[in-house]
Amino acid sequence: MYKINKNTIAAILGIATATTVNAATIENKIDNMAPSMMEYQMAQACECTENVVFNKTNAQSIVMAHGVQIYINYEDEIFVELTKNDEQTQRELSW
Repeated sequence: MYKINKNTIAAILGIATATTVNAATIENKIDNMAPSMMEYQMAQACECTENVVFNKTNAQSIVMAHGVQIYINYEDEIFVELTKNDEQTQRELSW
């Protein structure tokens, strides 16, 4: 699980400003992205952050799509979990 800055999520998904980042805008943008592009960009963002512990019961909103789960807690912090394992991702990239 990785804590991702709102500005980073806004840049990855093409959301105009970090202040408009919420579950609805994230879900809307993800629905309009190619799955492989979204997975790749989220994986790149996660590589630049530290792995953190997040209690999923503290999630206010959850967006699940394309091997990624995005949690937004009650403080509007964003956490990303990559649900595909590394072996599966490597196999897909090698095709």
